[in-house]
Amino acid sequence: MHKKLALKHAIKKMFYLDELIKSESTGTVTELAEKLNISKRHVYNYLNIFNEIGRINRYDESKRSFVYENL
Repeated sequence: MHKKLALKHAIKKMFYLDELIKSESTGTVTELAEKLNISKRHVYNYLNIFNEIGRINRYDESKRSFVYENL
């Protein structure tokens, strides 16, 4: 049961991350980790997952946000 709950929380965080990227309001990795209440390492893991499934993202300094390149 605990694994199902952890998976549910991870999926919710990924949906929230997706919305933050779409709205270009992620902030820095540190700020994003705070918004998602996860470590910076987990932020990078989630971003890599998005890249692997074709949701290519990069950090845009002028917007201070991660942005999608292919949307």
